[in-house]
Amino acid sequence: MVDEPGDVMLCAHLSLAPARWRAADVVTIRLWQAGDEPALAALANNRKVWRNLTNRFPHPYTLDDAYAWVAAANAMPLYLTNYCILVK
Repeated sequence: MVDEPGDVMLCAHLSLAPARWRAADVVTIRLWQAGDEPALAALANNRKVWRNLTNRFPHPYTLDDAYAWVAAANAMPLYLTNYCILVK
């Protein structure tokens, strides 16, 4: 869940994001949460993201894909965790 209207969730290839970060940004790394799915689907449904990932990453990336990913990520053992990166 993106906590406030101005928050941005970064969910994919981090090399695409740093140009958007400002010195005042606060970065939080956390587990995926129910409610993250709409922001994940919106950000992951990007051809530039898809082209930089494996052929297992779907394109177009749908809301159903996001719900499946959050459920799968939360079912993984903690030592195999995939994190959500939230930038405020």
